[in-house]
Amino acid sequence: MIDLHLHSVFSDGTNKPAELVEQGVRLGLRAIALTDHDTVDGVDELQSACQKERMDFIPGVELSAGIYSLRKDHQREVHILGYFPKWDEEIKKALEPLRQIQAWREERNRSIIQKLRGYNVPITYEELVALAGGSNVGRPHFAAWLVEKGFAHSVGEAFQEFLVPGALTFTDRRTFNSSEAISLIRSVGGVAVLAHPKALHIFSDADFEAFLKGMVDEGLEGIEVYCSVHLPNDIRRYERMAEKFSLIKTGGSDYHGKMKPDIRMGYGFGYTHVNDSVYDDLKARLDFKSKNK
Repeated sequence: MIDLHLHSVFSDGTNKPAELVEQGVRLGLRAIALTDHDTVDGVDELQSACQKERMDFIPGVELSAGIYSLRKDHQREVHILGYFPKWDEEIKKALEPLRQIQAWREERNRSIIQKLRGYNVPITYEELVALAGGSNVGRPHFAAWLVEKGFAHSVGEAFQEFLVPGALTFTDRRTFNSSEAISLIRSVGGVAVLAHPKALHIFSDADFEAFLKGMVDEGLEGIEVYCSVHLPNDIRRYERMAEKFSLIKTGGSDYHGKMKPDIRMGYGFGYTHVNDSVYDDLKARLDFKSKNK
C-alpha cells in the first residue's frame, strides 16, 4: 500500500515530514509522496527520513492552478499534483518560481485578515503563523482559528461563512494558471496529475471530458483516481476517464493530520486503498521521462 498525497507543516498539515515517514512505517506503507501546497520546502526532510527508514518516496507538490468556471454560479479551484523523478539541486533551482506563489498567498492572507477585522474579528497574522507552526499560512489555518475563537462551530462552517467564493471575507489570489503549473512540472521531467477531480463538481461526463481534454492538451499526464473523497462509483468513473485519455492513475489520502482529523494516512476515510501498482506505474513514467529528457 502507498500514499501519494500527503501534507506537512510546510503547508497546511500538522505533521513534520519525518513524522509522516514514521507513520508510514508503522502502517506498513511501501512508498509515500509529500505534496504540500505550492511549496517543496519539506522535501529535504522527507528525503532524509525516507533514506533512514529505507522507504521509497517521490518528491512532489500540489499547485493551485486557477479557477475553473463551468457556469456563472460554478467556480472551483483546480489543483495539479506534480511528481518529480529525483530530488537534487538542479530541480530545486528550477522550482524557484514557486516562491512567487507563496508571496501571492501572503498577500491574500493579509487581505483576509483586513476583511475579518472589518467584521470585528480580532485576528492577527502572528496568531496564524503560530497556529501554522511557523510555516506557510493558508485558509485552513484561518478556519481553525475561527473555530478555536468561537466564530464558527466547525472548519466546514468557517469555510462556508468566510473563506470560499461568495463568502464574507473570501479573497481571490493570484496563482499560476493550469498551463503554467503543468509547464513548470514538466520542465524538470515531472508528471502533472489532476488532483481529486470530484472536488471540481463537474458531474456531467460530457462537461468533464471537455475539461479534461483541455488539460491534456496543456500536458496533463495523470489523474488522481483513488482518494478520500472518491466513492467506488467515482473511482470507476475516473478510471474510465484515465483510460479514455491515456492518463496514468495515481492516488493518496490527502492527509493533513489534525487539520482534517477524519482522514487517515494511507486509508482516507477508511476505504481508500492505493495499490503498489499505482506507484510502479508512476515511477516507470518518471524514469522514462528522466532517461529521455
